[in-house]
Amino acid sequence: MGDSGGFRFYYVLAAKGIQDFLLRGGKLRLMVGGSELVEALPGSFLDGILNGLGLCAETDYRVLCRSAGGARLLFRDEDAVQNLTRCLPLALSAYAPGLEAVQAVVKITAGLSSAMEAGERELQRRRNLLTPVYPVPGPLVARCPRSGLPAVDWFRQGSEREPADAGMVAKDNARRHARATLAEKVLPACGRHEDGRPLRPMPDDFEALASDENSFMALVHADGNSLGQRVMALLRAMGAMSDADAAERYAGFCRAIEDATQRAVREALEPMVAAANAAAAPLYPFRPLVAAGDDMTIVLRAQDALSFTTRFLKAFEAATAAEMARLAVPGLQPGGLTASAGIAYVKRNYPFAQAYELCESLCKYAKDGTGRRCSSLAFWRLTSAEAGSMDEIVKAELTTPDGCRLTRMPYVAGAASAALGLPAVDALEALCDALLAMPRGSLRAVLTELHQDRNKAEQAFRRILEVASSRQPGRSAGPSALAAFRRALEALTGTDGLFTPEGATPVHDAVELVAAEGRKRSEGEVS
Repeated sequence: MGDSGGFRFYYVLAAKGIQDFLLRGGKLRLMVGGSELVEALPGSFLDGILNGLGLCAETDYRVLCRSAGGARLLFRDEDAVQNLTRCLPLALSAYAPGLEAVQAVVKITAGLSSAMEAGERELQRRRNLLTPVYPVPGPLVARCPRSGLPAVDWFRQGSEREPADAGMVAKDNARRHARATLAEKVLPACGRHEDGRPLRPMPDDFEALASDENSFMALVHADGNSLGQRVMALLRAMGAMSDADAAERYAGFCRAIEDATQRAVREALEPMVAAANAAAAPLYPFRPLVAAGDDMTIVLRAQDALSFTTRFLKAFEAATAAEMARLAVPGLQPGGLTASAGIAYVKRNYPFAQAYELCESLCKYAKDGTGRRCSSLAFWRLTSAEAGSMDEIVKAELTTPDGCRLTRMPYVAGAASAALGLPAVDALEALCDALLAMPRGSLRAVLTELHQDRNKAEQAFRRILEVASSRQPGRSAGPSALAAFRRALEALTGTDGLFTPEGATPVHDAVELVAAEGRKRSEGEVS
């Protein structure tokens, strides 16, 4: 339909390879700076180019949506939008070296919704195009050891320094001079001053999240399920609207998803912030890296990861449900979005880019394991030099020669678990709590034996239960602890044994989670 208010061109901007850009360099302080650069890309950076071209908002262009790393705009004049597409790559190479962006321009001829669909298709096509990097450095140029790119300055941390490429310098400068924009958006009110600044700083290095080289920290990545289907449904619904109404609805939808994600992060962080405030901690024990669209990435202490992720998934469903009800777009499916998450437990010196790849594969494993029907999570404690994907891990480490599976992942967060017959995070938490009073060394031996002889392993497991039942009340691994362990295990297997009828056990998941989080039995607790 017509009535586009004189705006005849649809412009799409999307950063490409955001995660690679953020993780390049491997230092948390560089990731923080990279996050600030990405956060400002569709805001102050884009506004600076538009102002430099002499363009005025609502007169020459209209912003439909901005999110970290992307923007959608309408333009009246073709020359104006083409000037932007020519200037932006050069400006971006100076602003955030190493970060690529994809642009597309579509003329609005058959209504805004059709132009937007065409723009998204063109954007996907252009994402596959390679961008050359000039100038090509000569053989005598000093290189940055972290990236292999030409060194342009020094990166200093404490008394140490090393050659740094242009991207590292830009990210470090952004970290030192920025106001922690993303952190201000996702911190709950109890963690901010009146002007939005955090009450306490957040870590700039991984040492603050893992007490020593042998302890673990966690990387969490969450991603909404089937958002693309909602967007396509929205575009179809917009086909029956005027262009002005369609533009308003689309802008409202984008804001709603962004606001819901950030609100969910705030709700999930609130108990951690309150605890840090009560303890007068010097730092908040987390650092958000991405909270854009339906994506969320954060690094935090290992002991907080599962509870934070569960709270986030539940809050995301509730927040998106409230936003969808408020929008009430005809033809758009009601109800909230679900999300899936991956949690990678790693040592603080582990290469962070590889940890993120594992985290993404865990998130995908959770999506595939539930068919994207509900909010779910998967996790892995990394103890080897090479991780691989979660599918490879399941095949190599969590499947016995006779086909038994030593995991029940993914675990479901929320009420959907009972309806879908899938294992719940809450049930896993109960099993972990019960496991603290049981002999974990003996249980690990059972899990190891499962790779050799299932019958012997099950005999050893029954022996553990018999010993626990014969102990005097009040002793470790006594009758009451055994009863709690049996209840928790049966809630996840549906049987009174080690396995589900299909041959999967959650005990390995619980043992690994307790080890990753460093859980310990409360003093004075009796069995």
